Amino acid sequence: MSIGQVAQLDAPPGDGEAEQPVGAPGRLRRKIVVAVVAVAAVVAVSAFATEGLSLAADRVFVETARSQGRVIAPGTQEERLLSAARKICERREHHDTVAERRATRLRPEEIDAVRQTFARDVRGFMTLALQTYCM
Repeated sequence: MSIGQVAQLDAPPGDGEAEQPVGAPGRLRRKIVVAVVAVAAVVAVSAFATEGLSLAADRVFVETARSQGRVIAPGTQEERLLSAARKICERREHHDTVAERRATRLRPEEIDAVRQTFARDVRGFMTLALQTYCM
């Protein structure tokens, strides 16, 4: 606090000058900074929480498929299979038009991963994908 601000605090009220709160612009700036930091923190936490939920769902999908006797090779096959499973749920929950559904159609390599893992049991893949990712 500067000497001028201390003098203003000590001055008797009503000496002809309008009273102004001391440090009001500084307090406003602090409030804005606090609000920006709070919003940034919320965004960061929600991003990490979403990532964590996605990883947990991926793990559940793979473990459930393996417990059913399905063979899923780690790496490329697993990544393609998980991508296909996520798209199934995304299409169901978020796409209302044919154009939106076509934009998220499975790529040939994803279809191959589903065939390698689930053979002719496409319904089993669809059911597991919907139960895992569409909660």
